[in-house]
Amino acid sequence: MFARSTQFGVVTVINATMSVSDSTIFNNVVGVQAQAGTTIRLTGNNIFDNGANLSCASAGQVLSAGNNAIAGGGGGCPPSGTFLLQ
Repeated sequence: MFARSTQFGVVTVINATMSVSDSTIFNNVVGVQAQAGTTIRLTGNNIFDNGANLSCASAGQVLSAGNNAIAGGGGGCPPSGTFLLQ
């Protein structure tokens, strides 16, 4: 669970790739943000009631397997792409 952060629930920095699965990300200023040059893969998460659920403020990639529940919260954007689970 990633909750009640005054900044980011999940964030990647400096050429990182991160996978987040089966987690709850809620009540953060920003739920998920991938910084420039990084990638976050999301699968099976509950992401809700963040200031911005998914941030598109940087040039990173937020990829979704298509099975995340995303609701509530303020502004934000959809995932920047998808990936297939094997």
